[in-house]
Amino acid sequence: MQILLVTSHFGAHENVGFMPLVGAELARRGHDVRGLQYEEGEVIDAFPIDRVSTRELYTPYWFGQWLFYRDWVPKVRSYISDVDPDIIVTDRRCMAPTLLAADDLGVPAVGVVPGLGFTRFDPWNLDERKTPSFLGAPFSVKIQYPFVQRLFQWHRQALAAASETVVISEFLQDVLHNTFDCDSTIVRTPVPLDDVRASSVDPKYLTVVNPRTTLKGSRLTARIAEHFPNYEFQIAGEFASKEDQQRIAGLNHVDHLGWVDNMQRVYENASLILVPSLVEEGGGPRVVIEGFANGIPAVGSDRGAIPEHINDAGRVVSNPMDMEEWRTAIEQALEHRDELSQQAYNAARQYDARDRVEEFERVLHRVIE
Repeated sequence: MQILLVTSHFGAHENVGFMPLVGAELARRGHDVRGLQYEEGEVIDAFPIDRVSTRELYTPYWFGQWLFYRDWVPKVRSYISDVDPDIIVTDRRCMAPTLLAADDLGVPAVGVVPGLGFTRFDPWNLDERKTPSFLGAPFSVKIQYPFVQRLFQWHRQALAAASETVVISEFLQDVLHNTFDCDSTIVRTPVPLDDVRASSVDPKYLTVVNPRTTLKGSRLTARIAEHFPNYEFQIAGEFASKEDQQRIAGLNHVDHLGWVDNMQRVYENASLILVPSLVEEGGGPRVVIEGFANGIPAVGSDRGAIPEHINDAGRVVSNPMDMEEWRTAIEQALEHRDELSQQAYNAARQYDARDRVEEFERVLHRVIE
C-alpha cells in the first residue's frame, strides 16, 4: 500500500507523536510510506519525508489559519497529483485542507484528530458542542469572527469529505459528533510501552509533567504544591510564567526538574501522576499513559478525556479549583496505591504501539477495499 502521511512536522523521534510512530511501524510492515510536512527541522529517517514550504505571515491566529488553508490546498493538491498515493493520512493543522484537496482528486483520505485544536475556538468552552458563538467568544475571537466562521465551514466540509475520521478518545468522538455530526473510529494513542518504562521503581513524589500554560495547569500546580507541604513533589517541564516558577522555587518540598529528556528517571520516583488541567485534554494526556506503563496511578481534573483515561487506575477531581477535592483524591489514591498500580499496568496495555498500529492498519485496508 502506498501511504502518504501529511502533517505539520514529523520531528526527530519516531516514537513521539501519532504520525511518526504509525508511519515508522507501517514502513516496517512493508508499506510504501512517504511523508509531507511544511515546517522546517530535523525529521525521522524511518521513511522519506518531503517539505512544501508555506508563507510565514505574522497575523492574528484565526486569520493566519485562514491564510494557511488557502495557501496549502493548491500546494498539497499538486503534490498529491505527482505522488499518486493509494491513501492519505493527515492530522493537525494540515488536516482540513489536505482532506479537501484529496477529495478534489478522488484519493481516499483518513483524517486523524488527536486533540481539540480542530474545534477549540474558545478553550474555556466546556460544552459538548463546540460550534463557535460570537456572543460567547473571547475578544480575540470576536475580532476575527468572519475567519472563524469560514474555518468552521471548511472543517465541516473536510470531515464530510474524509473517507474515515479517526480519533483517540471517546470524548473526541462525542465532540465531533455533536459539533459536526461526524461519525468516527477510535484508535487509542499508540505508545511504545517498553521505551517509557523505568528500570527501577522508588515511588516517593507526587509528580506533575509540563504545566506549560495556565490552561495546562501552571498556576494550579503552584497552588496545589503550596497547599500540601506534607507531600514531596517533583515537577518536570517549564511553567507558564516567572511568577508561577518563583512560587515553586520558594517551596522546600518541591523539586523542579526543568526540562527532562529522560522521562524514565522521573517515573522511577513517582508515586502518583497529577494532571491539574483546566483545559479539555483530547487524548489523556500522554503522561498518564506513560505513568500507567510504570504502574503509577493518576489523579486528574474532570476535563475532556482525562477521566476516560484514568478510569479505575486513579481518582478524578470534579472541581479542579477545590483544594479539598485534591486532598481527598490524593489521599485515597495513595491509600489504595497497590491496587491502583495493578489497574494502571492493566490499562497501559490498550495503548501498546504495535497493537494500535495494527488496528490503524486495518482501518486503512477497509478504506481502500
